[in-house]
Amino acid sequence: MNLGWQSLLLSLTLLASAALLETARASDRVQASAPASEGLHAIRDSQAASLERRQETPTEPIPTLAETEAAVPPALLYPDLRTMPPADLHFALHQVEGRVHFILRFSNFTWNAGEGPLELLEASQVNTDVSQVIFDEGGGWVQRPSGTFIFHPTHQHWHFEDFSRYQVWGLAEYYAWLDSGRTEGQPFWEVSKSSSCLMDGWMALALPGTPPRQTYPERCAREIQGISVGWGDVYYWFLPEHWVDVGETPPPDGIYILRSVVDPFNRIFESPDGLDPARDGDEANEAVVPFYVQGGYIVPLPE
Repeated sequence: MNLGWQSLLLSLTLLASAALLETARASDRVQASAPASEGLHAIRDSQAASLERRQETPTEPIPTLAETEAAVPPALLYPDLRTMPPADLHFALHQVEGRVHFILRFSNFTWNAGEGPLELLEASQVNTDVSQVIFDEGGGWVQRPSGTFIFHPTHQHWHFEDFSRYQVWGLAEYYAWLDSGRTEGQPFWEVSKSSSCLMDGWMALALPGTPPRQTYPERCAREIQGISVGWGDVYYWFLPEHWVDVGETPPPDGIYILRSVVDPFNRIFESPDGLDPARDGDEANEAVVPFYVQGGYIVPLPE
């Protein structure tokens, strides 16, 4: 082989070797870069899967204002019992255990100035326990124990027990009692536990929620009794056993105070805890009227 062909063969061999070397290096670079590329793809795949899961998983919607307000329990509508000053005061005679007594007769007016009715239901057919029904703004209601019904043998129907208290004070004694913070002093005569049949007897004042006609008529049953918003219950002076017994002789001449209190034992809820001084308790549920006795009769007050 001449020198020319030998040189050509050597050149081709060197070129082939260089090509093989470059191929090997390229292969190494691909192998070296493969883990990083696979890691990047794995991260991207994980992010895509996470986004897909979030899109597929239902989320809680943000509540609207109406839905938020609906979640708040509706406000309860409580009664607010008020007593008006007694009227029609006069003395009468009555036999008590075979002896003649002077009794103070009067008409008494109790009405409901609250946002909801006073409704009393028979709580059990076994006994005479009573539940107070308190309605709410949404049309629902709750019940709370409230006392008892009793059968009144003279009136021949059912009464709610301990609904009223009546007291007769001397004028000076009454104001001394007030000045002591209602802690010192006693009335001259008292009916501390007077029962009543509760009904819509007259419309006292048209308020929001006042029905145009009686909701609780004159049934005096043990199943249900009540006083609607804006309506009142009247105990007229001529009803049997509606009086204060002042003894076998008339009171001495002078000025007296007749005090009437509704729900004196605070059995009826007129506020959430029954302790609102503007609605519950004696001071919120009382009314007084002065009267003048002269010669065994009630006469107009002196000027």
